[in-house]
Amino acid sequence: MAGVVITSGVLKCSDSGQATMTSSAKLTVSSTAVVLATDLSTFKPYTGCQFKTPNGTPKVCASTTTTSGGTAQKLTVGGKPVLLDDLKAQTDNLSSVTLTAGQSKLTAK
Repeated sequence: MAGVVITSGVLKCSDSGQATMTSSAKLTVSSTAVVLATDLSTFKPYTGCQFKTPNGTPKVCASTTTTSGGTAQKLTVGGKPVLLDDLKAQTDNLSSVTLTAGQSKLTAK
């Protein structure tokens, strides 16, 4: 079982950046909205990202691509799966992504 991600969870790139997560889902945990897996691509850019190209030019991580996990199989809101903290992903700069749920009360698979 993985943690269901809420908007107070944390989505970070390995270059010290953090993306802000938002949600319009009606399902809440401790009065905070859960995040839908389909919304992952809208959380950009990664504020504070320190990525640099080989020539030293800063290039902020601007998008996230899922490599595996992160999508609930049965728990949905409005027919859309919620985002889970077992997400494996990378940014457009090929930096790894870490995701924390922001809560520990609700889990899903």
